[in-house]
Amino acid sequence: VENQLPNCPNLLPDELENLAAQEAKPLASETIRTSPQYEALYSGKKLTAVEATQILQSRPAQVVILGGMVESGKTTLLARLFEMFQSKCVAGHRFAASRTLAEFDKLSWHATMECGASDPKTERTDRSENNLFLHLCIRKEDGSAPTTDLLIGDIPGEIFPEAVAEESVCLDLCALRRADHLVLFLDGE
Repeated sequence: VENQLPNCPNLLPDELENLAAQEAKPLASETIRTSPQYEALYSGKKLTAVEATQILQSRPAQVVILGGMVESGKTTLLARLFEMFQSKCVAGHRFAASRTLAEFDKLSWHATMECGASDPKTERTDRSENNLFLHLCIRKEDGSAPTTDLLIGDIPGEIFPEAVAEESVCLDLCALRRADHLVLFLDGE
């Protein structure tokens, strides 16, 4: 019978007027129940430039851009960083939150034997992802400072030579304009 009776506390009307009218009437059981509070859940996908900007406007954050040639280790570093935060402190910091957990997990998954690949390897960042960001919130291990938000952009290796050669390509990479840190990966060979 739940959600079928007119006074069911789990049944919320679609219109605000009905909600106001319903709140004005006392419930038959004379116990006033409030509707549950809902929290926004995130998809876990990489953030767009607009979503990253919302974080930057709401609190202090650092923008870190990774750049380098194809197969220089940018995505592998991100996957490994995610794995390290799962099990321990990294450079005196602990994991605090992330709006892109599903993406971090996806990066890490392809680098494991469990994924079924004969040669575990991280997936390469696609050209279409050049203005998308991973989000990571960290805090000092001892809790002595507020949390720090990191927005991490990964310039696809295929775009990197073009970005070095042509200013117009760099201008299309909105993350570079706001970057606090640029990490360049060099091929040791």
